[in-house]
Amino acid sequence: MASEACRVSVLIPAFNSAATLPRAVRSVLTQDLRDLEVVIIDDGSRDETADLARHLASDDRRVRLITLARNRGKSFAMNAGI
Repeated sequence: MASEACRVSVLIPAFNSAATLPRAVRSVLTQDLRDLEVVIIDDGSRDETADLARHLASDDRRVRLITLARNRGKSFAMNAGI
């Protein structure tokens, strides 16, 4: 979904979050508002976060992934998502 086509963008910064990422994304996608996007920013995770995020994005066109090469912290990840 193009950013212009949605009313709400939800940014999810993630660092080594494979255990909790599916629940967070599912929580957003089950909201009543349908014209939204979920932007997952993988902040240089060393676990399966990026692979899991790619899988979530392939399952729903409203999910997008930004992958950062190394961990720079939540603020940097949020800014990258914006």
